[in-house]
Amino acid sequence: MIKFFRQIRKSLLEQNKMGKYFKYAIGEILLVVIGILIALQINNWNTDKNKNIEATLFLNRILSEIDANKLEIDKQIDIEQNQKESARQILHLIGKDYHERSSRKLDSLVYIILFGNYLDLATSTMEEGFNSGQVALVGSEQIRNALYKIKAEISDVEQSILKGNIDMRNNLFPYLYDYFNWRKMDYTYSANGEEIGASYFNSNNKALLTSMKFESLMDNRFWACNQQLDKLNNLKDKLLNLENLILNFLETEGDD
Repeated sequence: MIKFFRQIRKSLLEQNKMGKYFKYAIGEILLVVIGILIALQINNWNTDKNKNIEATLFLNRILSEIDANKLEIDKQIDIEQNQKESARQILHLIGKDYHERSSRKLDSLVYIILFGNYLDLATSTMEEGFNSGQVALVGSEQIRNALYKIKAEISDVEQSILKGNIDMRNNLFPYLYDYFNWRKMDYTYSANGEEIGASYFNSNNKALLTSMKFESLMDNRFWACNQQLDKLNNLKDKLLNLENLILNFLETEGDD
């Protein structure tokens, strides 16, 4: 092709047709420029296509994380609800006439409250998206903003649960060590209670049921669980909203 163009230019020069030669030269330059522009456009189109594919794969992985996280949040919501209800029932036991039945019930309720709270959310895809720039490839500002908000929301919920656990270890646990029979509770309600055997001491929990400090600790636990439930439900709502945004976006992209 290049040899063909050279022959045309040579022919025009030999015929001394300078006007036509310059017009032809300009046309050839324009043709080259147009070819370069078309090549750049194709390259940009391929680049955009690859970015869209990468963004789509990223969003599908986010959807998988959302599914896992909804299950994890539901599990923690159940735990918090059980602990809140246990704290409520304990508060209604305090100050009433003491009897053995209330002592056994208190043991079971305390056992539920002491159950460890741990929110294990899947965030590796989201973190990778922020670190690698994949989030910026997503062609929806709503989705990008939702991802940033959820990242902050997850951190807030995890920190709140951690603070609640620290509060129990620093305040409730030390108090119970002095006034509550852990072995009696574990023997009756834990899966491996038979391994440790029954307690040597015949405690009746009367000290707890007549203690203002224990009442305050249970009141604090009730409101802590209530706050956690609000945070967990709020996080779940945001995950559901993000899920709907992604599904609608992918459906729209598929139609295009």
